[in-house]
Amino acid sequence: AHGGEVRAAIDIAAPPQVVWRTILDCDRAARMTPGVRRCTVLSRSADGRAETREHRVKWSLLLPPLRSVSELTLSPYRSIVFRCIDGDIRDCQGRWLLTPLAGGAGTRVVYENRASAPFGLPSGVVSSAMRRDVPVALLALRRECLETRP
Repeated sequence: AHGGEVRAAIDIAAPPQVVWRTILDCDRAARMTPGVRRCTVLSRSADGRAETREHRVKWSLLLPPLRSVSELTLSPYRSIVFRCIDGDIRDCQGRWLLTPLAGGAGTRVVYENRASAPFGLPSGVVSSAMRRDVPVALLALRRECLETRP
């Protein structure tokens, strides 16, 4: 499948627990991630280690809004592994990795994602959108984490 791949990292002066909660906060998704209009948790496992989420994304004026349903595997404060299971983006997989820094006072966040192009778009379009949006999202994540510290 044609698509894009991205790997990026950022250090945030907040504990992994704060970063974790911020990444998973559906209400903040639209503020942090370019194009995301809505995030909804569709289901959550009893043990809190898995969830299914739907994102509504408007990537560009030229494209219709996209619907993406992902399955998340959660390892608290360490990793969030995701893969697309339904919607317009048929094939995506990636992860967030959180590594404590400075004895847990800070966190290194690594984000990786591989996604196929929706609607048969050229892979270059997807790659350039990912390269454009991911750094913006990571900076927004840092901002949100620092605003929520106690």
